[in-house]
Amino acid sequence: MRLCGMRGHSITRLESRFVWNDYKMYVAPYEKGKPIYYEFTECSVAEFARKYDLLEVMPALCNPDYTAMELLHAKLIRTTTCANGCKCDYMICGDEDEYCCKHPEYKDEQGCRRNLRGR
Repeated sequence: MRLCGMRGHSITRLESRFVWNDYKMYVAPYEKGKPIYYEFTECSVAEFARKYDLLEVMPALCNPDYTAMELLHAKLIRTTTCANGCKCDYMICGDEDEYCCKHPEYKDEQGCRRNLRGR
């Protein structure tokens, strides 16, 4: 089932999972008053970097996600990426949401911006 096109690409819905070219993702149902949550479970860029021993470039590709959210007055909370874990999790909330305080941001050893799991 084709849901929508993004720059000529199609997204196929598989129950609550989606396939967008070489990316596979899960999108949680929207709940008013709660952060938006989705996760990529396969990332072709991270797979390529892993295959060719180029993981050191991943912070340059992943970190701008935080900047993009900040420009929208939102906050990205991400505890892992496909490059340093088994998924890239995205939790998005308003930049003044108290939820942000429960997940402080830090940079890991590779230079990726990440958040601690909830306190």
